[in-house]
Amino acid sequence: MEEIELIVAALAAGATAGLSDTVAGAVKDAYVALRTAVARALSRRGGDQARADDEVEQLLRRDVEEPEVVRERLAELLRRAGADQDATVVAAAKQLRDELQANGGQFRVRATTIYGNQTGFGNIQKNDFSGR
Repeated sequence: MEEIELIVAALAAGATAGLSDTVAGAVKDAYVALRTAVARALSRRGGDQARADDEVEQLLRRDVEEPEVVRERLAELLRRAGADQDATVVAAAKQLRDELQANGGQFRVRATTIYGNQTGFGNIQKNDFSGR
């Protein structure tokens, strides 16, 4: 998974998990850390951090209605800001992913071309594509 896909998926999953009253404090803290890191990265393109965070918030609110459009737009913003090259942003996305997994949250990844796929946690998968 590319860093941009990881960041976008973590933001979307964190926003969804954040709507739940039962989500662990560690998940909320990790989500806030990711949002802060993303806003900081986006603000480097010439805006202020609060405005950048508002832009991400507005996109994430629309994610339920138009997930593909929103995630593409968010990925574009993150790429232009160099967020995928920002170690703090990538580390925060990984931390949120790990907290979601540890607390029973689901992590969605959009995949367009898959030859072998598994879902869930702790799985073992063996693929043989030699006949392909």
